[in-house]
Amino acid sequence: MTPKNLSQDRLKKLLSYDPQTGLFTRLARPGKRSDLVGTIAGSPSNQGYILINVDNQKYRAHRLAWFYVTGRWPSALLDHRNRLKDDNRWDNLREATKAQNEQSKAPSSINTSGTKGVAWSRATKKWQAYIDHPGIARHIGVFESFKDAVAARRSKEQQIFGDYAYRDEVQA
Repeated sequence: MTPKNLSQDRLKKLLSYDPQTGLFTRLARPGKRSDLVGTIAGSPSNQGYILINVDNQKYRAHRLAWFYVTGRWPSALLDHRNRLKDDNRWDNLREATKAQNEQSKAPSSINTSGTKGVAWSRATKKWQAYIDHPGIARHIGVFESFKDAVAARRSKEQQIFGDYAYRDEVQA
């Protein structure tokens, strides 16, 4: 969604963005409380993203950051490299396709192995590794050990998704 009325000039008159911290600071509040000037803008949404109200419309802070720096709205989704939805530092943001954005997400809460694309097979009594790439499940192999299944999955993940491959650790 590209907002129709917000220009980069208007945004820069109302807010200052610090690419090092990812925070927006209020510069002006036309017709509103001047005591808020200089304060950090935004509050967390239920999903964990920072929302900022600009001219009576709510925006996700990471999308505002992209617009603030580049002068254009993102053409695709924005991905937080470290998977922290409230970390809007410039070097933590990147454009991503839907598939790339999905790939970099953590395993589902119903995942019982704790690792994306690795599952125990009751039928074979072995670990299976698989990868879902544009909607098609790809079988990687069947393994005696969990460790081998994870290694095979990670290798295929790196090959297909590169920098967007999921990493277990969250890097702040």
